[in-house]
Amino acid sequence: MPQTARRYGLYLLDALLLLAIFHWLHSSASHLLNPSNSKPALQVSSDKTANTPIEQKTAATDLLGIDVSHYQGNVDWEEVSDDFHFAFIKATEGTEYTDPDFIQNMNNVDDTDMAYGAYHFYSPDEDGLEQARHFINATQNIKFTLPPVLDVEVAPDDDVSNFQQAIKSWLVYVENTMGCRPIIYSDKNFWDEYLKEAFSHYTVWISDYSDEASDVASINWAFWQFTDQGKAEGVSGFVDQSRFKGSEQSLLALGDCQI
Repeated sequence: MPQTARRYGLYLLDALLLLAIFHWLHSSASHLLNPSNSKPALQVSSDKTANTPIEQKTAATDLLGIDVSHYQGNVDWEEVSDDFHFAFIKATEGTEYTDPDFIQNMNNVDDTDMAYGAYHFYSPDEDGLEQARHFINATQNIKFTLPPVLDVEVAPDDDVSNFQQAIKSWLVYVENTMGCRPIIYSDKNFWDEYLKEAFSHYTVWISDYSDEASDVASINWAFWQFTDQGKAEGVSGFVDQSRFKGSEQSLLALGDCQI
């Protein structure tokens, strides 16, 4: 009888030990699987502070991108793609200039999962249609996943209506040739003074270096360039950063273009 009691006592001790181990394993698994018990993933606030480095891709309603030219030097697009969803790359300016790093940037960004397009810097003292032809010649046989951009930020010397008509000739020619409607880039004040009345039906990429989205709330923007002093892995020095107001699906729905 004492040996039997001792044996049953050992059985009870083993059972209690197994029960304690099971309880510890269950608690550990619950902690790992329950997001409320772990550090939340980084989220970027909609009230983004300018000049703040971006650490990872954000939620679908707060897509981030950059725009570059040869001024950024050699860009490591694989590193950039870890943190950003889209990019606009300078192609041309005026009727003759082509950015020397345009082809290299286009080839390298194409190896990533980023959406990308090209932009033309508009010169108000040169013919709008000739500028459009120059842009088309420089970008032919290149497939883009985003529409082309017309960067308009230099005020005209002559009548505003002539200025607007010349811009329209660029936009129409490029749209008819590439098969998708271009995006217009401009800063907030320039847009209000020279472009809003004539081009509000276009997709707008607005520039305003502000901490608050409310500062550009009066403009129906799709893209907002909020800083020219951003930092990005893969880019040395400062780089322009922008937000896209929408999801990845709506970003790509803007249309791909190819001549």
